[in-house]
Amino acid sequence: VAVRNLLKHPSHTFINAFGLAIGVACCILMMLFVKHERSFDRFHDNSDRLYRAWGREDWGDGRDFFYTVTQYILASTLEDNIPEVEASTRVMPFQNLVGPDDARYTEQIHLVDGDFFDVFSFRLLRGDPATVLAEPSSVVLTPEMARKYFGDEDPVGKELPIQVTDSPAAFTVTGIAEPPPAASSIQYDMLLPFENIRTRASEQALLSWTIIGPETYVLLRDGIDNASADAAIAATLKQVLGPRADEIGISVGLQPMTSIHLDQAYPAGIEPTSDPAYSMILAIIAGLVLLIAAINFVTLSIGQSARRALEVGVRKAMGAGRSELMKQFWGEALLIVTLSLGIGLVLAWLLLPFFAGLSGRPLSLTLEPATLTFIAVLLVVLTLGAGSYPAVVLSRFRPIEALRNKLQVSGDRSLLRRGLVVVQFTLSIVMIVGTLFVSRQLDYMRSTDLGFEKEQVLVVRTGLPPNDAAPIIQRFRDAVASISEVESVGAAAYALDEGWASAGYTDRNGAYRTFRANWGTHDFLETMGIALVAGRSFSGDLASDSTSLVVNEAFATEYGWTAEEALGKRLPGAEFPPHEIIGVVRDFNYESLQNEVAPLAMMVTPQVVFRGVEDVNTSTTSNRKLAVRIAGGDVAASLGAVEQAWSRVAPGMEFDYYFLDDAVDARYRDEERLGRMVTAGTILSIIIACLGLFGLATITTARRTKEIGVRKVLGASVGGIVLLMTRDFAKLVVTAFVIASPLAYLAVRMWLGDYAYRVPISGLVFLLAGLLVLGVALATVSYHAIRAARANPVKSLRYE
Repeated sequence: VAVRNLLKHPSHTFINAFGLAIGVACCILMMLFVKHERSFDRFHDNSDRLYRAWGREDWGDGRDFFYTVTQYILASTLEDNIPEVEASTRVMPFQNLVGPDDARYTEQIHLVDGDFFDVFSFRLLRGDPATVLAEPSSVVLTPEMARKYFGDEDPVGKELPIQVTDSPAAFTVTGIAEPPPAASSIQYDMLLPFENIRTRASEQALLSWTIIGPETYVLLRDGIDNASADAAIAATLKQVLGPRADEIGISVGLQPMTSIHLDQAYPAGIEPTSDPAYSMILAIIAGLVLLIAAINFVTLSIGQSARRALEVGVRKAMGAGRSELMKQFWGEALLIVTLSLGIGLVLAWLLLPFFAGLSGRPLSLTLEPATLTFIAVLLVVLTLGAGSYPAVVLSRFRPIEALRNKLQVSGDRSLLRRGLVVVQFTLSIVMIVGTLFVSRQLDYMRSTDLGFEKEQVLVVRTGLPPNDAAPIIQRFRDAVASISEVESVGAAAYALDEGWASAGYTDRNGAYRTFRANWGTHDFLETMGIALVAGRSFSGDLASDSTSLVVNEAFATEYGWTAEEALGKRLPGAEFPPHEIIGVVRDFNYESLQNEVAPLAMMVTPQVVFRGVEDVNTSTTSNRKLAVRIAGGDVAASLGAVEQAWSRVAPGMEFDYYFLDDAVDARYRDEERLGRMVTAGTILSIIIACLGLFGLATITTARRTKEIGVRKVLGASVGGIVLLMTRDFAKLVVTAFVIASPLAYLAVRMWLGDYAYRVPISGLVFLLAGLLVLGVALATVSYHAIRAARANPVKSLRYE
C-alpha cells in the first residue's frame, strides 16, 4: 500500500526522496570531513597515553611566553626524574641541502631521538626500530626520498651527503620508513638522529631552560593521567631549578596528542593546526540542509492531509486502529527515507573526489562501523522526524468528520505549515548572507593593498644560512644584471609570506618591549616595493648602514615618536651596540590580515639588535631567500632566464622557487575552502527549499482550482489571480527575512571578529539576500499560479 501511494504521487515522492538524498549526501560528506579532522594522531597504538609537552614563562614584567616547542633538556629531565613517564622523544625540523655536489636539493629534515619508532607507531619498511637511529651518521628516508636520490637502487647501506653544518657530511641510509598518514601532527621525509643538534646549537643552549627548539613528546605509563603527571612535573621543576623556577615563572604541562590538531588553546608547534570552527560550521550546514529537506517532507504531508484524511476515515470505519495507521504512515516514511539513504550514498560516493578537492583533505568513503552507525542514526532520526506529522496527527482524525470532509487542520492558513516554510527560508537567508560575507572578505583580502608589491616577484630558496648564501647571492646578482627581464634582486632571512623573527628586551625604564625582525641585503625593501614615509633605505655604498635600522610606522608609534622623530634614534636598551634608525617605512602586512601590523625592525646584520635582546623566537627557518622582481609580459621566458642564471652560479643546486603572490594568497586557503563549501551548501539548501515550495504550490493550486475558475468567470484578470496566489508566499519570505537578519548579523559579526582587517557589515548584503530568496520563491510559485490563471474556467467548473 505504501509503494502504491508513493507511485500515485510521483512528483511529491521525487521531491521528498531527492531532497532528503541531497541532505543525506551532504551529511555523509561533512561527516567524513569532521571525522578526518578528529582522527588526527589516533592511529598510534598508544594514542591515549601520548602527550606533547608545553611550556610557559611568566617573568612578571610583561614577559609571558606560552609555547609548544620546548627546551632541549626537557625530554631527559622528564624521563629521568618522573616515574609516571615511560619514554620521551624530541622532534625538530630544519632545512638544508641534501645530495651530491651535482644534484643538491633543499629538503625538510627532522631531528628525532633514537626511540622515535618505539614511542610512535610510524612503520618501518626496512630497518630495526631499536637501532635504525642509533648512530649519529644514520638517516632514515621515506620511499619517495629514496627514489629521488637513489632511483631503483637499494638505498639501505648507501651514503647520502647532507649539509647539517656549513659543509656536507656523509650519512648512511639505515632504514626506509612508511610515509606518515595525512592525519598525523608529525610529518617527515627524512629523519636524522637528534645527536646532530650539537653541530647546530651550543652546549649552553642544550642545557638552558630559557632557550627552546624541539617539540617534546612523552609516553605515560598505563593508568597514569596527565593531571597526576602535571603535578609530578611541577614538583620536578622546583627540585631541578630551585629558586630560578619562581624567578622565570616557568611551568610545564602535557597536552593530549589527539587534541593537537584542533585545540586552539595551545600555540601551533611544528605543523599547522586546524580551526575547529570550520568543522563545526560545516557540520551545522549539513544539518541545516538535511533539516530543510525534512521540512519539505512534513509540509507536503500537511498539504496532502485533506486527501489523506478521507483515507484515514475509510480505514477507521473499516476497523483500523490508530496504532495500525501510525505503522502505515511511519512505514511510508521508512520506505522513502531508505530510498533517500540509498540515493544519498551513491551521490556522496560520486561527489567525494570533488568534495575532497574542495576541502583539501584526503577523504575516503568506506562502510566501516562508524559510517554504518552514522547512516543507521540518520535512518532512525529521519524516519521518526519526517514521519511524525502524518503518523501522529493524521492517525487521530475522527472518521465521521474525515468522511464528511469537515477537517480544517491543513488549510492554506495552517500555522504549522506556514511556520515550517518560514523556518526553511530563514535558514536559507542566513546561509546566503554568510556566503556573501565570506566571499566579500576573501575578495578584500586578495585585493587590499598590503603595503608591498607582491606581483611578479619570484622567491628563490637558497637553503643556506647567511654566510654560506652570501657569495652565491652576489654571483647571482652579477649574473642577472644583464637580463632585461629582471628588474631588481634582494635577499632576506624571511620572505613576506612567512612568519618573521620576534625579539624582546627590557628598556631603560624597566618596560618589556617586543618587535618583529628581519635582516637582508640593502636592496630588499626596494625590490619588494615597500614605501618610505621618512628618512632613507639602506645603501650598499655606505658601510655604516651595517649598524642601521629601518622600522615601520607601528614601531615609531610604539615608542611615541612620529616618523620624522624616529630618525637618528636608537632602541632604548642598555645592551644594544651602537646603531641608529635611518628610515621609517609605511606599515605593510607581512602577516595575515587576521593580525594587526606589529612593530618591526629591518637590518642588514642581525647582530645589531640580537646582541641586546633577551628573547628571540625564530618560528621558521632563517635560511636566505632571494626575491627576484621580473618584468611583466612573458613570464615563462623571464623564469627561464632566471633559472639559467641560477644554474650557472649554483651548479648542482636545485632551483627551488615560488611566486610570492601565490604564497600570500595561500594564507587564506582554508577560508577559500570554507567559502566554497558554504556556497555549495547554500545553493543546495535553496534548491531543496524551492523543490518543497514547488510541491506545496502544486497542492495549493489544485485545492483552489474551482475558486480560480469562479474568479475568472466574475472578471478577475490573470495578473490579479497570480498576485492572489503568490502574495501569501511572499509574506512568508518577508517574515523569514525579518527573523533571519539579526541571526545572520550575529553570525557574520562573530566570524569577522577573527580578522583585524575586515569588510564592513553592510545592510545592502542582507537586503540582497532577502530579494534573492523572494525572487526565487516567487518564480517557483508563479509557474503554477500563471498556469492556473490561464486555464479555461469551464473545465474547472464543469464537474459542479
